[in-house]
Amino acid sequence: MLALASCGGDDYDNGDDAPDDVLNDYDHCIEDTDYNDDYETNGVTYELDYTESDGEYEYDTESEDDYNDEPLAEEHSLEPPIPVALTNPVVRWVVEPIWQFDAVFDFSEGMAAVEYYDRDGEVVFWDYEHILGYINRLGEIVIPVEFRHWPGFYSHRGAPPFSHGRVALQSNEHGGVGIFDTYGNIVVPFEFADAWIFSEGLMAVRERSVQSEDGTWTHGLWGYINVYGELVIPFQFGYAVPFNEGLAAVFYNGLWGFIDQTGELIIPHQFHFLQGQADSFFVPVFSEGLAAVNIGERWDEMLWGYIDQSGYMVIPAVFRDAQNFRGGIASVFCLESNQRRYIDTSGNFVSEEYARAAQRALEPVPPLLSRYFVDGMWGFVDQDGNVVVPIEFSEVRDFSEGLAWVRQGRFWGLIEIVDYS
Repeated sequence: MLALASCGGDDYDNGDDAPDDVLNDYDHCIEDTDYNDDYETNGVTYELDYTESDGEYEYDTESEDDYNDEPLAEEHSLEPPIPVALTNPVVRWVVEPIWQFDAVFDFSEGMAAVEYYDRDGEVVFWDYEHILGYINRLGEIVIPVEFRHWPGFYSHRGAPPFSHGRVALQSNEHGGVGIFDTYGNIVVPFEFADAWIFSEGLMAVRERSVQSEDGTWTHGLWGYINVYGELVIPFQFGYAVPFNEGLAAVFYNGLWGFIDQTGELIIPHQFHFLQGQADSFFVPVFSEGLAAVNIGERWDEMLWGYIDQSGYMVIPAVFRDAQNFRGGIASVFCLESNQRRYIDTSGNFVSEEYARAAQRALEPVPPLLSRYFVDGMWGFVDQDGNVVVPIEFSEVRDFSEGLAWVRQGRFWGLIEIVDYS
């Protein structure tokens, strides 16, 4: 007995009753309600036993499915491993909470962005933007606090991270975007109008706009440079984003396509909208070999599906929404059933429990120390609940590359934990 998930079109009680074109177009919306399957992640196999539903995943009023995940190997667990606890931890100040630091950000490649007050206690702004600099792991200011985010970077995302030993910043003096290394050297002068982060050895940058003799402006186009600042993919795109899994989404003549690292167009410009997420940046990306794309021209009319790295539509565009794959699972929103469901990389529906199991397998190892809040103050405790960092701070951030920011009053300091075990 086949049941057609409500992802658009008509529902058919039996696959034999459906026209061939419907079965072909909606093949990935069809489920077999009476079979067992196995799911393996991180070496652990789970048997999927599809049984009669309690109604939680209803998509057809005449056929309801439920899913039970039964581990075949009882000695294994989906929970991440627990790290060995600290035995003799000592808290050490790297930077004491003194006057200058107003806002601080996580470390990346040994560098962290900071903002600070001037000596009169006022926040330093430039054109309504906070001014940024970077410190190293010793607390030394390596890049002076006199720059700001590049234009394409929105301040609510924090501060631009270092990647491939480089970071792009906009100069107050020069107006353009330049690139620094971890020693504070200017690797590329302030010659760009905008930039992204380095990814897979390349950075998307935009050339400055040019004013002609008649006063009209030509908007700068996007291309890609290497870590030495050499232009390896010429300026030619209306927009470009970081590389991911060997491809980068580029915008040309109102449509998105994908290029490889030589600049060759691998997937033609044909998509009006793309879906994606890379680190903390919202950019169109491939994830686990697939990218969510749409076949509509208007946001309220689009249907989403998934292409592979050759551009072939491997999961048909039958969803109102489609998120990136993670752990072999992606969240999609079916049309007529008006439900959010989960699919695997073959387009088969899986249960929410199945999806959560796959996600748990990707969770990072729990930190040795966790933030702890009591009576309005913060500190850190170990996995046994023992206080390691005194609960005496107004705010604390999670440890990043072995260091944690802590705030006393209005100013931030930096601590590390030394284990003398």
